Amino acid sequence: MLIYSVGIFRNLPLAVTILNFQEMTRVRKLAAIMFTDIAGYSSIMSEDEQRAFDLIGKNRQIQRPLIEQYQGKLLKEIGDGVLASFSTVSDAVYCAGAIQKACLAEPDLNLRIGIHLGEVVFEGEDAFGDGVNIASRLEPLAPIGGIVVSDSVNRDLINKQGIESVFMAEKTLKNIKEPIKIFEVKVHQIPSVEPESEIHQPEDAMKSPKVKWWVPVIFSIGIILIGALLIFKNSSGESIEKLESGIALKKSIAVLPFSDFSPEKNQDWFSDGLTEELLNCLARLPELQVTARTSSFAFKGKDLPVQLIADSLGVNYLLEGSVRKSGNKLRVTAQLINPKQDYHLWAETYDREFDDVFIIQEDIANNIAASLDVYLDDLKREQMFAFGTRNPGAYQYYLQGNVLFDKAHSPDGEIHDLAEANTYYDQAIEQDPDFAAPWYRHQDVYSHLLTLASDEHWPDTLTKEVAINQVHNDVNLARSKAQGRAEALFYEMEYAMVTSDWSKVPELFYELETNPQYLAPISHFGGGWSPSLFIALERSDLGLKLAHHELINDPLSNRVKRSIAEYLTAQNLYDSATFWNGQYLKATGQDLGFLGLFLEPERAQEVIENQSSEPNNLIHFAKAIQGGYEIPNDFEENLNSPGAKLIGCYAYSFTGNQSKADSIAASLDSRFMGSFTISDRIINFGGKIRFNLSATPNFAARLKEGGITDLEAYQERHWANIDNR
Repeated sequence: MLIYSVGIFRNLPLAVTILNFQEMTRVRKLAAIMFTDIAGYSSIMSEDEQRAFDLIGKNRQIQRPLIEQYQGKLLKEIGDGVLASFSTVSDAVYCAGAIQKACLAEPDLNLRIGIHLGEVVFEGEDAFGDGVNIASRLEPLAPIGGIVVSDSVNRDLINKQGIESVFMAEKTLKNIKEPIKIFEVKVHQIPSVEPESEIHQPEDAMKSPKVKWWVPVIFSIGIILIGALLIFKNSSGESIEKLESGIALKKSIAVLPFSDFSPEKNQDWFSDGLTEELLNCLARLPELQVTARTSSFAFKGKDLPVQLIADSLGVNYLLEGSVRKSGNKLRVTAQLINPKQDYHLWAETYDREFDDVFIIQEDIANNIAASLDVYLDDLKREQMFAFGTRNPGAYQYYLQGNVLFDKAHSPDGEIHDLAEANTYYDQAIEQDPDFAAPWYRHQDVYSHLLTLASDEHWPDTLTKEVAINQVHNDVNLARSKAQGRAEALFYEMEYAMVTSDWSKVPELFYELETNPQYLAPISHFGGGWSPSLFIALERSDLGLKLAHHELINDPLSNRVKRSIAEYLTAQNLYDSATFWNGQYLKATGQDLGFLGLFLEPERAQEVIENQSSEPNNLIHFAKAIQGGYEIPNDFEENLNSPGAKLIGCYAYSFTGNQSKADSIAASLDSRFMGSFTISDRIINFGGKIRFNLSATPNFAARLKEGGITDLEAYQERHWANIDNR
């Protein structure tokens, strides 16, 4: 065949004959492949087409010279995506860092970048193979403005100047046989001298002449790939990763708050409750990625384009609807929307009695599953429709109690809101004693009193013994009535906390670790787990996996951002922790705080200079870590809450008064749930302590129950040292 081909070109110059032969030759090489993509580009295109085209042009202007500068080759542009290859890993990573740095000056030009080192097939101007596929599937996992790499890349980054990498997860990507370890990379310093090659290849190994007649073919392939890549595209903002198989799950959905169209506009408790129950039903299906309540409800009452909402939440489908309730008459409308194409996949209106509410929920959930091609067998149906109760009266009282419960946990909430919520939970329990959820929420008011209230603020009508027994009883009943193992696992962990019995916690950690299918549904229960036990018992790695799931399901949750910062601090990954704490502070508008001050002690003077007229605990702590500070005599008198007491403990320790620090820690240790109170407060410092464990025998005993055998070594590992964090 080769002889025949050469014969065809025998009248052409030899150079042209060789050129065309080279053009059609496939070459296999080891290469670092970089794939970039503009986050939220579809939303920008739908709102301002010209702005979208301008961004493509600016993206091209930034990337082309930088790729060339770092000895790379731009292979092709696929819509708003760019595919490039490099002969060295460090060239690719430094180039990615330079690109992200250049993009900071361009509004709306927010990139995600994925890099993989592997065998690639080069043919003419194109590249194929797993190396390309893995890079394209890594890219959507990166946070906006971030870079993620595979393990093959990360191994070559050890000791590279100015590069920090953080392990994210090991997962199986779609159409890739072996699981891939994934790392997030931050490039803090980009050297002016080109990095030394790790993969030694001739300079022209990646080069081949341009072939004009391939342009229409490449364009056609590009159009096909754009459609395919939309499946994997994730626009969820700061999502760290997708822990499910594949990248951005095609079957991802957010249930937006149903509107209250009732005549008196006083049925929010029901419209919100119906929304949350539908959300929970769908979240029990492992095939679906379902946005959690916090993020979905951020769009309540906001008239925004559906594409913008979908991009903000990182989902491909939206469920929205309305409720009209008058007496026992009920009208519910629901519609499933594909926001990218702006059409309804399914819609229905239900005119029923309120007693049929569970039938309505089941029918909506069934239709959503069918529309998204989720096969439901009997087991999945049983799991999905585990409502907790089939009693309409119990359900109504529970939803009405939740309104007050949520109010109590808002910034303006009061503890009496929890007490009032309990009047509804009591009625829900009376209607259906086997309904687990109201039992669990019923204990919250007592837990708050026991862990936060000082003796002078303790109510006269309640003894601490009664409150303690109520907490134990409520949580125990909730765990005994849980429907499904994921829900039971959540309540089991809560029971370990309130009873101060950590002996079963390692078993619960193991069950969670070996059953990753529980991670997603657990992230929907009770607002998520506190990092406390994960950090105290040195399992922040597992806690971070759960937080990753929570962030995927709840991308607008500020609590999760804070938890991630705490987990990373516990792992001594201070730069990454500082970033996530910064995201939390930016979103909430709060000041630096104790975790921020621990992560950035150089800002202590800034905190002091911005103090109010009356120095608060943060100011005293900032002065303490600077050294040479004598704490005022009346300081301890103002330490009223457990959180304030622990800050006082740390401040005294940093000023050299360790006996006073240990005395305060001992007073916390002796409280109800004292061990949990301590573990729940030391997360302000990523689990680092400034008290001797000999002063906290209850906390020390809990650590031993949880599997910490050498307390002396534990104290040494966890001792908070500002100077050499």
